[in-house]
Amino acid sequence: MMKNIIIFSVAALLMTSCLGSSKYESSYPYLADFEYRQGDKEEYFGSDKAYFDNSLQVNTDLVFFTKKVGGDFSGFAWSIAADAEGKEASPFSVYDKHAAGGSEGFFVFHNNPTITLDHHICFPGAKYGTFSPVGCFIHNTTSVAKDILEGPNKFERGDSLKVTATGILNGQPTGSVSIMLADYRQKDSLVTKWTEFKLDKLGPVEYIDFNITSSKPVQQYFCIDNFTGKVSISIK
Repeated sequence: MMKNIIIFSVAALLMTSCLGSSKYESSYPYLADFEYRQGDKEEYFGSDKAYFDNSLQVNTDLVFFTKKVGGDFSGFAWSIAADAEGKEASPFSVYDKHAAGGSEGFFVFHNNPTITLDHHICFPGAKYGTFSPVGCFIHNTTSVAKDILEGPNKFERGDSLKVTATGILNGQPTGSVSIMLADYRQKDSLVTKWTEFKLDKLGPVEYIDFNITSSKPVQQYFCIDNFTGKVSISIK
């Protein structure tokens, strides 16, 4: 499901560009809901209900990068694990009963300082058009929530956990937007449900990169689902 699909996307655009003097234009909404098809559950998800590999890519418009080194990774993993009660505190499980909207599939992002990635999300069709992100839904993993609530560095008044998304186009930042996954600065507030993260202020992008900042050492994970945007393609 995930492998080599970017090749088909670029190939389709190149085929369209070979139509002589004809012009191709298209604009359409984009949605990545990270659901699985029949049969994928047995092929991809093991006992931890998660999957990650160097080939992890999503549909024909965006690439969600990951890099696997041994048993660890940086970037995105695909998961169907939900644990609202914190029984196992898995880094791959969402701190909820399900993915966004009551579905099963979602992505987990891991900011691993020992495994570097050039970028986190890419629009490979930037040569032919634009991708303008609209938003997504974001949540804590069970392991991060447990760290914040009862770990050795559990949060106290003044602590916070923030995710920042930065857009990049032509090598330059287009802007940044942030969302708090835990905010104990004025009151104790931990995200315990899927929360909208608006990304429209980033404008047209080629890449989107994420950064996690915390006042105390906690695991560098968050969950993401229902990623939306608008694709505009123009080929002369």
